[in-house]
Amino acid sequence: MVQEMARVCSAGAVWCAWLLGCTIALTAVPAHADENAAREAFLEGARHYEAGEYERAADAFERSYVERPVAVVLFNLAQALRFAGRPGEALRTFRQYLSDEADPGAARRAAVLAAIAELETETGELRIAVEGGAAFRVEVDGRVLTRLDVTQPFPLGVGDHQVTVHAAASEPTTQSVHIVAGQTARMRVALAAAGPRVWVGTDPTGARVWVDGEERGRSPVEVELEAGAHDLEVTFPGRASIARSLDLEAGEQLRLELTLGPEERLRDQWWLWAAVGGVALGALAVILAVTLPPDDPAPLDGTLPTVQALHWGSF
Repeated sequence: MVQEMARVCSAGAVWCAWLLGCTIALTAVPAHADENAAREAFLEGARHYEAGEYERAADAFERSYVERPVAVVLFNLAQALRFAGRPGEALRTFRQYLSDEADPGAARRAAVLAAIAELETETGELRIAVEGGAAFRVEVDGRVLTRLDVTQPFPLGVGDHQVTVHAAASEPTTQSVHIVAGQTARMRVALAAAGPRVWVGTDPTGARVWVDGEERGRSPVEVELEAGAHDLEVTFPGRASIARSLDLEAGEQLRLELTLGPEERLRDQWWLWAAVGGVALGALAVILAVTLPPDDPAPLDGTLPTVQALHWGSF
């Protein structure tokens, strides 16, 4: 491995010394799975660096550090970030290296301090103040900043940037910021509470999901709603529909797993037919009682003579 790292040392003696030093540090540990992944990512970063692919080199060195946070890897990462045109992240990474490396040695410390001094002329700082919550992720120009303490000012390269702040239970907020060398820009974020979200999954899938009488898609589907009361209904041909009353709070995340059983057909509802039959028999009995004359009818008054001895049974 050391021979392979020596092969990529065409970028200068200082870079070679640090690269080989990092390789020795990585090969001196037991070969566990995460350490193997760290080593492979480090070698990948070295190859990209040699090819002048500094963005890809930085990504690989970052993965190596995540797998196994060896302080010396930070120097290589900072170098790649520097040549990738990301001076703010390079400056922050050089500073972290000096903080994490217990004894870098006088010469190494001097080299890093010189790099820091140069980068400070190319950067300013950004301080983010969040009202109504705490940020947990920051993106600058579409790239997530790693290893970042968002409660403290952090360096950014001189110029204009699009900064997006993410916070729990809130919508992301994006603002444009202008960074001036040696100065601190401020970004104030008033978080807007995110609307509640309801994820609906069904068995079978493909059921139609209705909220407050409006179709919102077919399952599985995630629906963003306003806080408050809502009526949810899920329908599927040949299956019994399911209805739910929801009372949602701002930022709430609700997950529903629903099973739609077979639709109960009218002919299968024996209890309904029994009830209908009972009602019909009762109605028939009432009709017969009202329409059939009694066995001994009352005498008839009128022009006809009264026939008292006449019985219905004589006909």
